[in-house]
Parts: sequence; C-alpha cells; structure tokens
Amino acid sequence: MDAPAVAYIIASTMRTGSYLLCEGLEATGRAGHPREVFCPERRANYAGLWQLPRDIGFDGYLREAIRKGTTENGVFGMKIHGHHVEPLARECGVAGEPWRVLPQLFPSAKYIHLRRRNRRAQAISWYRAAVTNEW
Repeated sequence: MDAPAVAYIIASTMRTGSYLLCEGLEATGRAGHPREVFCPERRANYAGLWQLPRDIGFDGYLREAIRKGTTENGVFGMKIHGHHVEPLARECGVAGEPWRVLPQLFPSAKYIHLRRRNRRAQAISWYRAAVTNEW
C-alpha cells in the first residue's frame, strides 16, 4: 500500500473535545477518517467492522487502519490518547521511550496536540462520563 499523501495524528487526552474535532474533520470528506484505531479496547471492534481475519497480525491491521483512515484525496487522519501509546509501542517492539512508536509508524505525520485549558472542567467531565457511562 502506498503511503498517504498527507498524514496527521490528533494527540490528546480524554474529554478535550477530540471526538467533536474528529467528527468535524471526517464530515468534510477530505480530511481523512480520524478514529482511535489503536485504542486497545476498540481494536477488536474495528477488526470486526472491517471484516478482518481473527488471526490478522499487527502489520495487516496497520495497513487496513491506514486504508480506512484515508480519504480519496490521500489524507490520512487518526487520533490517539496518551495512554494508548505505551501498549502500541509494546506491540510494535519499540525499545526505549514509547512515544517513539508514532514517528516510526508514521514518519511524515504532522501532529495536532489537543488539550483543554480548564483542567478542572475536564476532570469533572471525565468523572461524569465515567459515572454515567455516557461518553
């Protein structure tokens, strides 16, 4: 598979508005399909949605994640939360600092670091979502 013409990674923490940003980017039809494809809890869901074989290895999953995350104009987008980086690095066998996995997998990607200035509001939002299970 050819590398996407443009790649970006939305790096964020939970309750920063990243979901809203990703939905808006996807709605353009030209800015990739940024999803949390490397979230350990969601990976099986994506594999099922994409009808991948149960025994697919990481390389096959990565190829499909890039394909599904790229719009027709060659723009690839994805989102990753900080706590997803270490499991991804372990799976890829990256030694040293876990963050090194992203430039290794996506060498030309640009990063969008999304954070919420009001940390108290973010914490309250996270707590409410955890208690109600409404994310």
